[in-house]
Amino acid sequence: MIELALFIGSLAFLVKSAEVFTEKAEKLGLWLKIPSFIVGVTIVAVGTGMPELASSLAAVWHGSPSIVMSSIIGSNIANILLILGVAALLLKREHKFKHDILHGDITFLIMAALLLGIVISDGNVSNIEAALLFIGYGIYALYNYGLNKKNKEKKREVSFSAIDGIALIVSVAIIVIASDVFIGSALNIAEKYNIGVEVMGLVGIAIGTSLPELAVAISAVKKGNVEMAFGSVSGSNIFNTFVVASVPKLLGNITFPTALLSGPYMYLLLASAVFLSVALDKKIHKYEGAMLLLLYAFFIVHSI
Repeated sequence: MIELALFIGSLAFLVKSAEVFTEKAEKLGLWLKIPSFIVGVTIVAVGTGMPELASSLAAVWHGSPSIVMSSIIGSNIANILLILGVAALLLKREHKFKHDILHGDITFLIMAALLLGIVISDGNVSNIEAALLFIGYGIYALYNYGLNKKNKEKKREVSFSAIDGIALIVSVAIIVIASDVFIGSALNIAEKYNIGVEVMGLVGIAIGTSLPELAVAISAVKKGNVEMAFGSVSGSNIFNTFVVASVPKLLGNITFPTALLSGPYMYLLLASAVFLSVALDKKIHKYEGAMLLLLYAFFIVHSI
C-alpha cells in the first residue's frame, strides 16, 4: 500500500509540476519575444511530454532501461486508442473536420512509428540512432516553423515576475524528484507482484504519463476544438519517438528485449493505421470512440 501510494502520489506531483512548468516556460518564452509557434513546438511540447521524458531518464538512472522503450510504445498506443477514444466518446454527434487537421503531422507520425520499428529491431538504441531521432525532431520543428512563418500574429505583452521564475525552478525540481520516486515505486511494485518491468512500462507508466495529453484532449473537445485533440495526440507521439527515445541515451545504454516488445509494436502500427484512417476520413463519431476504447481494452488484457 505504501508503494502504491508513492506511485500514485509521485505521479500526481509529476503531472501537476509538468503543467506548471509548461505554463511558466511558455510565459517566459513569450516574455522573451519568442514567436508563439516556436514556443508551441518547443516549450509546450517538452512540457506536455515531460512526464514521459522524466520517467525515462529516471528509468535509465535506476538501471532499468527496458522501461524506456516499453513506456514509449505503451504511451503512443494509449494516446491514440485511449485518449482519442475518450475524446470521441464525449462528442454529441458526428464531427466533421473543417480543414486539414494534421497537415504534415500525419507524415511525421507514421514515419516516427516506422523508425521506431527499426530502432527496436536489435534491442538497443545506438548513438547514431539516438542522434538521428533527435535530428528528426529538429526537422519536425523546422517544418512547423516553415508552416507558420507566414502567419502574422499579434504581439502579446506578457509579464514574467520573480514568482513565475521561482515557480519554474521549483517545478523542475519537483519533476526530477517525483519522476525518481515514480520509477522507483513502479520497479518495487513490479518486483513485489512479479510483474515484468516491460509490462509495467507498457501499461502502468504509459497510462500515467499520458494523463496530461488526456486532460488537453478532454478540454479541447468540451470547447468544441476536436482538431486540437488530434493535434495534441500526433504531437505527443512524435515527441515520444524522437525525443524520449533519444535523450535518455545521454545517461546510459538503452536496451530492451525485442521478443517482448515485438507484439506491442505491431499493436502500435495498428493504432497508427487507425489514426491515419480517421484523419484521412476527416470525420469521427461516438461509435468510433467506443471501438478505440475496445481496442485499447484488448491491448491491456493481451499485455497483462
